[in-house]
Amino acid sequence: MRNGTIGPMEITVQILGRAIEAAILESHSSRPIVILVDGFPRKRDQLELFEAVVQPADFAIFLECEDEVRLKRLLGRAEHEGTTRQDDDPGTIPKRFCTFTATTMPIVHHLANDHRLVRISGTGSADDTLFAIDSMLRHKRIVEGPCTEIRQGQPAYTRNELEDR
Repeated sequence: MRNGTIGPMEITVQILGRAIEAAILESHSSRPIVILVDGFPRKRDQLELFEAVVQPADFAIFLECEDEVRLKRLLGRAEHEGTTRQDDDPGTIPKRFCTFTATTMPIVHHLANDHRLVRISGTGSADDTLFAIDSMLRHKRIVEGPCTEIRQGQPAYTRNELEDR
């Protein structure tokens, strides 16, 4: 991690497995536990190892977004985060998109074929995307409470409220 690279998948799966186990123990509830793991798995063998060692995923959320929008966001990320990543430059980003298509899209197709993929548009604002995810989790009855908590197209919780939870 110090070198900015991804560690061995066995270690990542072990860490995720422990985090999921801790979340289940801490919940003291029979309600489903929702674990969001951004950027994992990235390859089919990572998915297979995770599901063999930890548990099969009930579903995965895939945020769909056009390349032009992703490019604009990545190039503007330094303004929002205050840091610049070496791989956020116009010459490297298209290569990252190609790698994503070659390595991660087969997982997306596999999960879609297994009826375990939920596609959500990530093209709108962060609040629009959060609203869509929140609505989907409520529809699947994973998050308690009626959807009436969502006001006039606004998420039930603002980004700050979610970060404080």
